[in-house]
Amino acid sequence: MTEERVENNSNELVAKVCIEIKGCGKFGAYSSAKPRKCIVDLNVVDFVYDSNSGLVGFSLDSLPKEGKLHVVEIES
Repeated sequence: MTEERVENNSNELVAKVCIEIKGCGKFGAYSSAKPRKCIVDLNVVDFVYDSNSGLVGFSLDSLPKEGKLHVVEIES
């Protein structure tokens, strides 16, 4: 059985993952398709995608405001 990675080259939203994260630093998650965009606290951020491993990565540059969490959205 071989695994095939799929690139999302359309404008159609295929999937959206929303998570809340405490802290800062490097963030990584795995995705079978390259995300269209990554959003942190309502701001689009630059990300890297390794199509061989499926790893999506970006940096959470600062701690969230006290008592709050980063809201992260990854759209494919």
